[in-house]
Amino acid sequence: MNYKELSLDEAVRWVRKEKRKWQTVRLINPDEKREILISPEGFRYGDFCQRKGGNGCDACQNFCACHMEEKVHARIRQGNRMVQIRTTPFRLITESGVQVPVVMKCMYSRPATGQEMNRVQSFSSHRHAGGPGRDSLTGLLNKRGFCRRVRKELMKNRQENYVMITLNIHNFRLIRELYGEGKANRVLMILAGRIREGLSEHSYAARIYGDEFAIFLPCRGL
Repeated sequence: MNYKELSLDEAVRWVRKEKRKWQTVRLINPDEKREILISPEGFRYGDFCQRKGGNGCDACQNFCACHMEEKVHARIRQGNRMVQIRTTPFRLITESGVQVPVVMKCMYSRPATGQEMNRVQSFSSHRHAGGPGRDSLTGLLNKRGFCRRVRKELMKNRQENYVMITLNIHNFRLIRELYGEGKANRVLMILAGRIREGLSEHSYAARIYGDEFAIFLPCRGL
């Protein structure tokens, strides 16, 4: 999706509309790692995000939604409650014409059912934001999750022919040195998004390590 570009008045109206549907609505600037408070009179920065100062900032929902230019949905359990989360990226256009990257984070919480308590792993017990088998930055499979999916697919469809593609980013270390960790991570997430768009049924993609990616797909899908 393309970023929405909203004026201050448009953003205020949108927030008011979403507050009628969700329990909590917040605006966050992932680059500044701070909440944004808006009103018809203007906007200002509020508190810093709780995750400020760690690498977790580059893997959180808000950062991923903003830099992959995609909505991110999540359904997680926090203790004995289920939380539905939707983060939507847009650009806030100030009166002076400055564009501020923002995500609208909407949340709805309710008590978890007994079945959900047994089946849904608590968010606090996940070691990585992406969950087991997932790369926390890009949302693709990690190496372990990829190997597990590929092995299962090969065992299930022994007569199918498959192809494995590996790729990396030329001179990625130079991108990181020149533009910093945040911009380098943005490049990784954009690439992951493009890879994800091209996946078909029985195809899998993973970030193996650093800027190295792998894609597994049936030959008939080429």
